[in-house]
Amino acid sequence: MRFGFSADFDCCCDVFVNNIMGIMEQADERTDINNFCPICGYPLGNYNPWGDDGKTPTYDICPCCGVEWGNEDYTQESLTEYRNTWLAAGAKWFDPQKKPDKWSLEKQLKNIGYHVQ
Repeated sequence: MRFGFSADFDCCCDVFVNNIMGIMEQADERTDINNFCPICGYPLGNYNPWGDDGKTPTYDICPCCGVEWGNEDYTQESLTEYRNTWLAAGAKWFDPQKKPDKWSLEKQLKNIGYHVQ
């Protein structure tokens, strides 16, 4: 979009907008259509493992880490314990057929703000 300013000004605006858009794309924006497994960060899209109200667990199983939502992630302590056990065991996939070809444990864990140490 051009505003009738000088070409240099328009160019600077375009660069600024492109930079801001790039930063926004890199941000972890959790929305109704961007949910993650709280244990491993597996992307769930619009599926919420704790139900539509965020308080009623589905008791479904994560295809990545194998957690039963509402059971092993019921408290912060149980969530941390399950994640630590899963990582210590090699972060093996519960359903290996759903593992993406270029899967990255570190990248997936960043979905939930967890960094591998």
